[in-house]
Amino acid sequence: MNGIYSLTNKHFLKLIISIGIFFLLSACGGGGGGDSDTQSDELPLELGLDGPGDTGGYFPLEVGNLWVFRGTSSSSSGSFDYHNTISINKTKNIDGFDALVLEETNSYGEGVFESYIFKDLNGIANLGSSDEGALGVQISKYWEGRFPLVVGESFVQLYRTGLNLGEDLDGDNINDSFDIRSVVKVIGFTDNKEVPVGIFNNVVHIRRNLNLDFILSDQPDKSVTAQEDAYFAADIGFLERSLSVTIDGVTENFLEQLAAYLVNGQSAGLNPVTNSVIADQVDLEEEVYYLFDVFSETD
Repeated sequence: MNGIYSLTNKHFLKLIISIGIFFLLSACGGGGGGDSDTQSDELPLELGLDGPGDTGGYFPLEVGNLWVFRGTSSSSSGSFDYHNTISINKTKNIDGFDALVLEETNSYGEGVFESYIFKDLNGIANLGSSDEGALGVQISKYWEGRFPLVVGESFVQLYRTGLNLGEDLDGDNINDSFDIRSVVKVIGFTDNKEVPVGIFNNVVHIRRNLNLDFILSDQPDKSVTAQEDAYFAADIGFLERSLSVTIDGVTENFLEQLAAYLVNGQSAGLNPVTNSVIADQVDLEEEVYYLFDVFSETD
């Protein structure tokens, strides 16, 4: 049982990263929502239509923007700290759309991942990822979030069944399958939200609930639940996300909080240094930014 638990947990986190790398920035509700408990179909992906747009400026998506996080993972077996960075470095043409390429260095402590995102007047869409395996091919082309932000409104982000996991979890040499359902909801707005980089007002709180069923051919099926909460500030973007994953009564928690950012020319937690070449640098208008005041152990 311990072996299958470990594998299931690993693969569920991989699924979370595959469908949620950009949840930090864009899992906004509204725009076609309603009572998601009675909805079975995910919201169709149609791009380029007229819509309200990002009126609050909560999702500043531009090449050159950077967000740095302090992360903590905790469970009954212990805890560990890690760092995670999201950067928008370039665009990529996908199906005729100029998608933003978001690189996340250590999502939930699991390593590097890219997601290809397109923002229009109705929301933000996921057009694919760097995962070219069975998961990446099957979990793409869906709404990451919808405009406008309406408190209490929700939508079905994903509802897909019988997907090929691409791997054998129960050791019978047959690839297993899974079903997934993800619902996004705007919880509300709050003031005095504190993260390492500062305190912010008029912050929107958005929640995503996921249900995942691993359908195993040689063992009982495994059901997994997760709740992911995210907070966003106007003109800054995401401030925090927390994830709670429960498998067979065992829960693992993750918390990532904003420690520094460089967004549309404004920055905090990053010190400018001229005429210097160092690792992990961001070049912006001939200034090099480094993270010494964020992480004192940085060499």
